[in-house]
Amino acid sequence: RHYTRDDLSPMSEGGSIDTRLFASTQDALEIFINDPLIAEVGGQPNYSTFGYTLISAVLESASGWDFAALIEREVSQPLGLEKLMAEDSFAIIPDRVSFYDPPPMYSAMIAGIRLPDAPVVNALPSIGEYKLAGGGMLGSARDIALFGSAHLSGDFLDQSSRDILFTPATEPGETMPAPLGLGWRLDSHEMLGRRFHHAGNMQGCRAQIALYPDHGLSVALMSNLGATPAPILNYADRIAAGFIG
Repeated sequence: RHYTRDDLSPMSEGGSIDTRLFASTQDALEIFINDPLIAEVGGQPNYSTFGYTLISAVLESASGWDFAALIEREVSQPLGLEKLMAEDSFAIIPDRVSFYDPPPMYSAMIAGIRLPDAPVVNALPSIGEYKLAGGGMLGSARDIALFGSAHLSGDFLDQSSRDILFTPATEPGETMPAPLGLGWRLDSHEMLGRRFHHAGNMQGCRAQIALYPDHGLSVALMSNLGATPAPILNYADRIAAGFIG
């Protein structure tokens, strides 16, 4: 399953999961692992951040490394991604931005709360350790663009791995308009050609990575304002068009 209102609301029993500390990925599994599946395996796809927490637990079990160390060893160091790291709520991290949100993000979540009459407010604290693989990493747009570029060429991935990532495994549907590969949405743009992409949104941030394999181009766009810009893929396309046109 994905998040429920009770998971995220500060008013729920135990508070929001975004304000709780989890000592390990195994501890974080307790949030959802005993809940029923919402679809048959191989059936209708449904996005789930918790699915990425489960994947990270599998990777830890298979490798014997915790997820943060595994990403450092297998991704950050080989690709020279200087800012990509696991979020650490206690660490003083140079250049970490402040996070902001539009007030409607909270008025919809917490009934009766009084919010400032302002276009943006400070984002509520979010401790990302329970979802490192699905929204708990820090990085720069440069890092993410380089990560994307490594998927298109070079020896970071072999061709068989690329085929697994970028071969559609689903049909377009109501919940997922674009076919899905392994972690990527796969479609095309009338001017830019094939497009592989993934976006995210959480308190205080919005992010997009988009690959344009017909042009060997990787675009990353990041914002420290939640839900903004809303049609973020459109902005990535506009950036790509500036390089291609």
